[in-house]
Amino acid sequence: MELALGNATNTVQIISKMLDKNTSDPHCQSCVESCLELYSAMSAILEDSISEFLSKQYDPVYMSVSTIMQATNICEESFTVEGEESPLTKENHSLTQLCGIVLCIIDLMSPVLDSQSSRAVFPRALRQKADYVGPQGLRYWGRELNTYGALCLTGSAFNPFIDMSNAPGL
Repeated sequence: MELALGNATNTVQIISKMLDKNTSDPHCQSCVESCLELYSAMSAILEDSISEFLSKQYDPVYMSVSTIMQATNICEESFTVEGEESPLTKENHSLTQLCGIVLCIIDLMSPVLDSQSSRAVFPRALRQKADYVGPQGLRYWGRELNTYGALCLTGSAFNPFIDMSNAPGL
């Protein structure tokens, strides 16, 4: 979680530098400003989540980190409305992966979370991508979720180095 916080804080600085350059495109400028607000909020959420995690309050951490993952997607997609490419793709992807790892760790540490709300965070379409059962009956996520941090929400093991390219049905 500290890596995710460091990533979000660093991204705030990157975005601030982008705003200093003041691009001529008003839509791009607006998107960058929105992403700055999102990343500032994400940094604050991650700071709170670290103390919650240390006090073993996994359910609120799970919800907060899931919200951060959604916010990175919002930041990324805001640029595509006008057909532009996001200048923050690398940063958004990195934070999403780090958050995915946090979610896996919480899943491994707490098989039954307080309210089971963590299992409902992801849209049904994404939950249905868990279509590969590997050795020892471990369930792995399909290519789409694997790209976002190799989420293992239905499994009992996490290995970010598993090559899913040859898995059946992917």
